[in-house]
Amino acid sequence: MNDPYETVHNVDDYYDGPREGVADFHGSAHVFQCVWDEAANNWSERFTLSPVAASKGEGKIVDATAEFVVDKDRMTGDLPPGQLQPLRVRWRPIS
Repeated sequence: MNDPYETVHNVDDYYDGPREGVADFHGSAHVFQCVWDEAANNWSERFTLSPVAASKGEGKIVDATAEFVVDKDRMTGDLPPGQLQPLRVRWRPIS
């Protein structure tokens, strides 16, 4: 059975969950950014995904929702304060 979760490489912004960073999407690294919901004045459940390797203006930007989970296979014991546990993510593209 294929693992539906992909590797989260880096989280640059975290507020009640990952909001910005780099994670795999279909096996290649993408920058993910959570979309701010102006009407709710809060973070939405939507993310934009942009390929890291694409030149400016190239590559498809994808809208998706995300489910982040702790990557137990990469856990190394106690973490220093402020460091996140390693994560994996399952993306659900929005049509």
